[in-house]
Amino acid sequence: MTEAVDRLFWRMKGNEVTEAGLLQTPQVRLEKPLLIESSTLEGRLYLCANEDQARDTEAKGGICYLPAEVRTLIEKSGRMDEAARKDYLNKMHMVKRTFPGSRVEG
Repeated sequence: MTEAVDRLFWRMKGNEVTEAGLLQTPQVRLEKPLLIESSTLEGRLYLCANEDQARDTEAKGGICYLPAEVRTLIEKSGRMDEAARKDYLNKMHMVKRTFPGSRVEG
C-alpha cells in the first residue's frame, strides 16, 4: 500500500487490489500477513486477515491492520484533502505504534 494506507493499492498474489475493490469485497483472504511499505506513514505495517494473525505479528513487533480497520480509515478519510488525510492517517498510525494491539473502530 503506498498511501495508507497509501491510497490502498495492494499486490496480492500478483493482482492489484484497489481501494474501491477492497470496499466492495466482503472478505480479504490472506494466508499470511502482508507486509506493506507505506510512504505516507513512512514505515512498515502489516495487513492481517484476522485477529490471530494480528496478535502473532504484533507479538513480533509489527503494526497490524485488519480489513475492517482499513475500511474504516478509508471511509473516515475519504472526504479529506490530501494534507488532512495524511495527518489523520499518521495520527491513527501513531496510536497503533504507541498502543500495540489497539484497533481502529468505526
